Amino acid sequence: MLFRSAPAGTALTWTTDLANILDPNTHLLSSVVSSDFPGTYYGFFFDVDDNCASPVLEVTLEFNTTPTLVTSTGADRCGEGTVTLNAVFSEGTVTWYADATGGTSIGTGEDFLTPTISATTTFYAEGNANGCVTARVAVVANVFVQPSAGIPSNTASCNDAINGPTTLDLDDQLEGADAGTWVLTTDPSGGGLTIDAENIVDFDGLAGGDYIFTYTTTDAQAPCVNESTTVTVTVT
Repeated sequence: MLFRSAPAGTALTWTTDLANILDPNTHLLSSVVSSDFPGTYYGFFFDVDDNCASPVLEVTLEFNTTPTLVTSTGADRCGEGTVTLNAVFSEGTVTWYADATGGTSIGTGEDFLTPTISATTTFYAEGNANGCVTARVAVVANVFVQPSAGIPSNTASCNDAINGPTTLDLDDQLEGADAGTWVLTTDPSGGGLTIDAENIVDFDGLAGGDYIFTYTTTDAQAPCVNESTTVTVTVT
């Protein structure tokens, strides 16, 4: 039923008191302020002079609020894989998207397990309560790269120049290594060998044996950890 134009001599009138619609003291203004929600309202045409009313139209109003964000939590991982993100709104349901606007839903619920990702990716959470929808909230899944200590190769060196080279660049014994540092972990010379600023070692005059050097990367970001590898130099 729809009200159109009011019949002559009547005015469109609203009340919440169905039992007393003929009492002007129960009539409302033409608009309803928010403090009146929720409720059931009755609309009718009222003839003041004849104190009579038309049949009523019943309208029930519900007051729904848009959810608010309580918390959002991103996640970190090392290398390719999945992570679990979280978003909590004050009420309603949570829907996840790959885009800030538009697109289709890729998950629901406060916890969201991402698809497999190989780089840092932003996902978006949206709260919805009774059709009141929030703006989407960005939640970031960080993917950090695991640094590599490279592929090591063992080698040999002389300790007397008359027999061949006595110096060695340790960096030449690694392939594909990320930034890192060298330390001498097994030293047959008893402290006589040093690694210079260019990672070159000189075995001239030192005791023979297996010198073991450990290379450890330095740029890992948690949850990644630095990686180590060893190179053995046999000195004769």
